[in-house]
Amino acid sequence: MLKSFKSFSHKAGLDASILYTISSRFIQSVGGILTLFLITRFLNTNEQGYYYTFGSILSIQVFLELGLTGIITQYVAHEFAHLKWKNSSEIEGDAYHKSRLASIVKFGVIWMISISIFLFFVFLIAGQLFFLKYNNELGVRWQLPWMFLSISTCLIVIINLFFAILEGLGKIKQVTQLRLLQQVLQLVFIGVFFVFHLNLLAGGIAMLLSTLITSIALVISGNLKIIFTLFKFKMQWKINYRKEVLPFQFKIALGSMSGYLIYQLITPVLFATQGVVVAGQMGATQACLNGILIISLSWFSTKVALFSSLVAKHKYRMLNLSYKKNLLISVAVCITGIMFFIVTVWIMRQFFPSMGNRFLTIVPIIFLGLTQVASVIGNAQAYYLRSFKKEPFFLSSIIIGLLSGTATLLSSKLLGITEITMVYFIVNGVIGFVWGCIIFKVRAYEWTKINRWF
Repeated sequence: MLKSFKSFSHKAGLDASILYTISSRFIQSVGGILTLFLITRFLNTNEQGYYYTFGSILSIQVFLELGLTGIITQYVAHEFAHLKWKNSSEIEGDAYHKSRLASIVKFGVIWMISISIFLFFVFLIAGQLFFLKYNNELGVRWQLPWMFLSISTCLIVIINLFFAILEGLGKIKQVTQLRLLQQVLQLVFIGVFFVFHLNLLAGGIAMLLSTLITSIALVISGNLKIIFTLFKFKMQWKINYRKEVLPFQFKIALGSMSGYLIYQLITPVLFATQGVVVAGQMGATQACLNGILIISLSWFSTKVALFSSLVAKHKYRMLNLSYKKNLLISVAVCITGIMFFIVTVWIMRQFFPSMGNRFLTIVPIIFLGLTQVASVIGNAQAYYLRSFKKEPFFLSSIIIGLLSGTATLLSSKLLGITEITMVYFIVNGVIGFVWGCIIFKVRAYEWTKINRWF
């Protein structure tokens, strides 16, 4: 039995880090379904609209984070490829690369702590302006829940930076264990707080407590000490931020902002134009589809350090083999998950309408699901090409993001939800997907000189 499982795990590309990541994402997805059940039990449809709109607005952090968390892992991995572990907490090797490693760590920590403090005040102001203007007459008590969520999100920004550094250092398994712990704690807390009728407060308090406990676990595990040691390291050589990091970060940041226009803008726009009920249905549907997307991309999110290391060592054939294998698995998982979700929603709408009606109808879900399949492929291509410390999707992501944001704003005022999701699919799942594939084929060959993919 154990031998058969190991054989299956090897064929499916399931190493320990992926298993922990999938477990974390699975719990996140199941937690989303359980949370939705609790929402139908303890929140009305208006409060559901607020609940999911909160998350979409909090995602504006990408405008201030400027993509740094996403690229820290790659830059750390590129330097660490020339170093090695002396023991579980000490790094040894070439002084030049160790010094450059320390410089990128120090820069990232200072940047993120400063940004998170500023971000808190941005959230408070943005929340006040938006929620006082739209649907405030419904009498939903959103002020205190919004404050707790703002605090928690700012703390998570810092924790995610620490995780990004550790992943670049090859501690994928340890990071995925901590993320799993955070997901389990948040799920347990939110269930308890809903049962105790904290309503909209449940999400914010659960997120805050789970983040604080995860932070304590990070300290106890000794992993935070590694970052602190690098932070204090006396640097003789530094990464030139303006020449080496900023050009790449600038492109990633604009790409992340475009991602917000593509994936997050639609819920608050529906909140403002079509009401809290439709916004809540969109939020619940996207929460489940995003859970499927995140699980599907587990095979790539755990390979950032590996891909970056292979590029640094010019092992392009190994890079391509890993990419192909993980892409096939990721797409298969995504399609299977979306089909299961569609069938589940159809069954709930037929036999459990009180819960099924909290989602969008089937046709809009199909359009959103097809877009997610395209997104899995697009994200996989981005993981691959960004391991070269370049951002070839810069122009396309900006244009598609602006086009998607504009289409969302216009269609939400003129069309119904089915037509809105159809327009969304055409822009992102067709135009964006085809453009991205063309860029990938051209750049992958240009940088590796390998033309065969399948």
